[in-house]
Amino acid sequence: MEKVIDVIKTSRRNFIKLIDGLSLDTLNEIPAGFNNNLVWHLGHLVASQQILCYQFANQKPLIEEKYILKYKNGTKPEAYIDQGEFDILKNYFTTLIDQLEKDLSTHLFDNYNSYVSPTYGIEIRNITDVVKYVSFHEGFHLGYATAIRRLVRK
Repeated sequence: MEKVIDVIKTSRRNFIKLIDGLSLDTLNEIPAGFNNNLVWHLGHLVASQQILCYQFANQKPLIEEKYILKYKNGTKPEAYIDQGEFDILKNYFTTLIDQLEKDLSTHLFDNYNSYVSPTYGIEIRNITDVVKYVSFHEGFHLGYATAIRRLVRK
């Protein structure tokens, strides 16, 4: 499990490098052919990790419900994300994996509800499965974010 967490942390560091120094306008820009932007991907990864790891284990997510509703699967950017919200999402993105790692050492996730990913049809039966899935999911979105980054203003 430690290696998978390291992969997620590395992916997140790469995502932060990808967006560092970009203006809010650039982070909010949706290029032609895409449904979302860089800041949405950031929020989506935060919300997805909280839903998959905490909600499906009958635990309270560590983020506000409004972020789960705004960035969960099936959503898209509906409004401009301001600096305050971006800073909150970036902080969650860079700190919540450390908290997950701590929580994995307890029995917090013993009551995990199995789940089948609607997008990929992958069955997730327990916290080990979900952490592996989160790693895959984050890599997928890092790829999309990289494509968007190439198309948006510098």
